[in-house]
Amino acid sequence: MDTLADIESLLQARGIPMRLPLAQAQVLIATALVGRELGVERVELSSAAGRHLAADVLIDHPLPAFDNSAMDGYAYSAAAATERQAAFTLRCVGESRAGARYSGQLAAGQCVRISTGAVMPAGADTVVMQEHTARDGDQVQVLSAPAPGANVRRAGEECAAGSRLLARGGRLHARGLSLAATAGSSALRVLRQPRVAILSGGDELVAPGGSLQPGQIYDSNSQLLAALVAEAGGRALPVAAAQRDDPDGLLDALTRCASAADLILTTGGASVGDHDHLPALLLRHGCVHFWKIQLKPGMPALFGELAGKPVLALPGNPVSAYITFRALAWPAIRALLGLPPPQPRRWLARLEEPLVKRHPRGEHLRGSAWIDAQGQCRVRALQGQESHRVLSLAAANVILPLPEGPAEWPAGALVAVESIGLEEADDHP
Repeated sequence: MDTLADIESLLQARGIPMRLPLAQAQVLIATALVGRELGVERVELSSAAGRHLAADVLIDHPLPAFDNSAMDGYAYSAAAATERQAAFTLRCVGESRAGARYSGQLAAGQCVRISTGAVMPAGADTVVMQEHTARDGDQVQVLSAPAPGANVRRAGEECAAGSRLLARGGRLHARGLSLAATAGSSALRVLRQPRVAILSGGDELVAPGGSLQPGQIYDSNSQLLAALVAEAGGRALPVAAAQRDDPDGLLDALTRCASAADLILTTGGASVGDHDHLPALLLRHGCVHFWKIQLKPGMPALFGELAGKPVLALPGNPVSAYITFRALAWPAIRALLGLPPPQPRRWLARLEEPLVKRHPRGEHLRGSAWIDAQGQCRVRALQGQESHRVLSLAAANVILPLPEGPAEWPAGALVAVESIGLEEADDHP
């Protein structure tokens, strides 16, 4: 049962999908992983960067919490200023600085020296910038009076107490962490990160730093996938050494990964060559949910299970591994987080050059996008779209996700483009 024909015949006899559209493959992954959410944990705010919130973050006080000054200057009552003249003199009776408020009550004709962020003193409603004053002792001459109420941040003008600052499921980046700190949160409830084991396979692979023999290459996919797992919100387990093209050794490595991981990612060994052992191994010792998808690059991708753990086998060429990670592994990690499929940041751009696609599969091209002199977003598919061309992957700043079916797009046509990174439209900033 090791030949390609035997494997395909058995898959067909069991009704296992083959060569299915990408959207159907994504549905099968979500269906297989639904209900496997990994729970919630509490982490310190300093360790929450990149994590997904398990609960809304609410603020229990208005924002700002009190009336305060937006400028360094002098606080006074505009209504009590001398006949509201354009220029007048006030007597400074104290200071209100950030963290140390003035506790008295201002009378007509009085002012308080105030710093940015300091509490407005009782009886004051306006701040004149220090640049618009001249001071001599306790006498402050207002050279140019601002409008009543100027330069004051009012309590609650951003939001009321009880407002939601951050929503469950969003991923925390720097600005979101700042909001959580503004709410007074020292720790946050976050979704537990899926533990992802990564296995590269192939007799030709050598760990970076090793000595290459004729016919050998460095294992770049392990580092690629580990970084992508982190970008997607998972936690990559320590990368193992590349596996030899040996079915017994591969089965042993997969079994050990299944005991420690929530998801196993493999790269290489899932295609149709004589030394691609994964399809047969999963058929014998686990199960296969689908094999091969209608996507270029990435056709040999396989999804199954071993020892109750999901196994997603990605192609061995680096570009194929990258594209299929975006298309299949990213949604799988989201499903294990208990979140809906990712929604990559997508927008429209005009083609700089025509595109022709003659094959029936969907295709994800690497592209370069820029803003032209007229302010329009333009895009060009990079040269060298073969799946081994790592330089074009590094040079790309967008992906062009072309639909299934032969099609042509003339220069100037609007096409969808996606951010090259694993960025979502609903991520917290």
